[in-house]
Amino acid sequence: MMSMSHNGRKNTMKRMKVLLAVPWLCWGMGTAVAGDIKSYSAPPSVEELKNVLIGNSAGGAGKKFRKLKFNDAKAAPSAPSSGSGVGGTVAMPIQFGFNSAEIDPESRAFVDAIGKLLQHEQALRLEIEGHTDAAGTETYNHDLSARRASAVKKYLIDSHGIAPERLRSTGKGKMEPLVPGDPLNARNRRVQFRVAG
Repeated sequence: MMSMSHNGRKNTMKRMKVLLAVPWLCWGMGTAVAGDIKSYSAPPSVEELKNVLIGNSAGGAGKKFRKLKFNDAKAAPSAPSSGSGVGGTVAMPIQFGFNSAEIDPESRAFVDAIGKLLQHEQALRLEIEGHTDAAGTETYNHDLSARRASAVKKYLIDSHGIAPERLRSTGKGKMEPLVPGDPLNARNRRVQFRVAG
């Protein structure tokens, strides 16, 4: 009975250490990537997109802890370490007019980065996912996110000459927030790109 109680306390202490370590690790570390989603605040290079979406055995400057990856703010961008050949998902803050699927001119550089990648990687096929925050109804947000993903697809076709069959667009609405604890957070309004299966 005594050893069971002792083991129980040891396990509880281990859990507490982990819980206390997470905020410390997050503080001052730059961007955090949950799962295999890499968020950008500035348009990435073709090489970085290639590393994240397709994978690259070159490794990177970040430190990886299970499914949460921290990139040093001063370090060079890095890719998720992937032996499978397929990286993760790229989330970009592509902005649109209010209640509109028209891409803001300031956001075109993000879409242009994807266009350059697709021109460089001729066999690459991408899924384009539109996401909204939680303001509005589920039906409204789903429709709006689908229209926005379609607008990005059209822009890639028209402005970069990408073949339509290489792109698939879908609307996710508010169902997959990037910041689950804050459903109205502006970071939840985004367009994500992943390799189409």
